[in-house]
Amino acid sequence: LLTNKEQFVLDYLKTIYDTDFFINGAWASPTLVGKVYGIKFLNSDKRHSSTGSPILKKLKNLGFVERSEIGWYRFLKNQD
Repeated sequence: LLTNKEQFVLDYLKTIYDTDFFINGAWASPTLVGKVYGIKFLNSDKRHSSTGSPILKKLKNLGFVERSEIGWYRFLKNQD
């Protein structure tokens, strides 16, 4: 039921979770997510949180990710 954009972001957060959990806690900022999405699909690194935030908020509402007190997101392991 996820869009291609949402699935890409979820997969990206899963990858961070699997490879970076013990180093930085696997958190990603909306700005980073927007930039990665822009590079992959729009051939532009000029995207930022205005691209990442709406996707991350929807994934949070669906229960796939959690949000930190500073507004960063990470994959919820139980959704694997």
